[in-house]
Amino acid sequence: MAAVKKAWIFSVIAGLGAVVAVIAALQPENPVETSYSSLPREEPQKVATHTVAKLKDRFSRIGYDLNYVVLNDMKVPRIWSDAVPSDMHEIKQADVRKELFLQMMLPLVLMANERIERDRARVVALAAKMKKGTEIAPGDKSWLDRMYVSYKVKPGKINNLLARVDVVPVSLALAQAAIESGWGSSRFARQGNALFGEWTWNENNKGIVPDSRDEGKTHRIRAFDSPLDSVASYLHNLNTHRAYRELRSIRALARRQGQMVSGLDLTSGLIRYSEKGGEYVDLLQSVIRTNDLAQYDQARLADRQYASAPRA
Repeated sequence: MAAVKKAWIFSVIAGLGAVVAVIAALQPENPVETSYSSLPREEPQKVATHTVAKLKDRFSRIGYDLNYVVLNDMKVPRIWSDAVPSDMHEIKQADVRKELFLQMMLPLVLMANERIERDRARVVALAAKMKKGTEIAPGDKSWLDRMYVSYKVKPGKINNLLARVDVVPVSLALAQAAIESGWGSSRFARQGNALFGEWTWNENNKGIVPDSRDEGKTHRIRAFDSPLDSVASYLHNLNTHRAYRELRSIRALARRQGQMVSGLDLTSGLIRYSEKGGEYVDLLQSVIRTNDLAQYDQARLADRQYASAPRA
């Protein structure tokens, strides 16, 4: 029965990925797009992997697999694919596709979160200085002003800024990417590195017109230069859109209480991510539990030199 249940869940997710235009993230009221050019684009282990075979080969050569990550104290290599493999949908075995997709996504989520952690640490330091009455350097003030704009926070409301400049649990990001992209098999993922079904109305953005778009609608599924850009945009969406206030409130409360927040904890804050509402939240929780994604909430990036797994 467990195997049947897993197969049913995978089929549901694959179907949802195919109709990602229906289950799409709510977009900002003012479609002002944020630049993520400060994300690391020249990581030593950035690889061109436009096919499944190339991606598998690259992972194999450094000994990177999910079992080794677990055995190696949850350390994940700094390796990222510059594109979702164009033939991801040709992997017919569900378990094989899932494993490769999670291998590809795990470093991306950690890298995007790492950038947010750096920004948060800087905001925390500046908040401490302001509380003491210490004068803020002009460069720091200019940077802080840009952060207020980027995160849609009124200038001077630094505590409100801290509630937004924060990471998202890895398990939650993995589960949403799996649902919205059909484990990397959707047309939007393969053609536009669109992993989370974000909509765009901005003509300056790359985008893909959904086959099922209703007459009179003008939105497109936003396309990205790389999967890493897609992850960064998704995190920024959760951290800024008013629809996800509850998610941010749950996270902020856990911060104040000194508690760790899990992906499961935050699923209730995503009831407005999809038109399916509570059903979507239930699906998210099911994907996290069925695929044991909660374990990756403890994952962290390894040093730049990733030690290969021992060979037999």
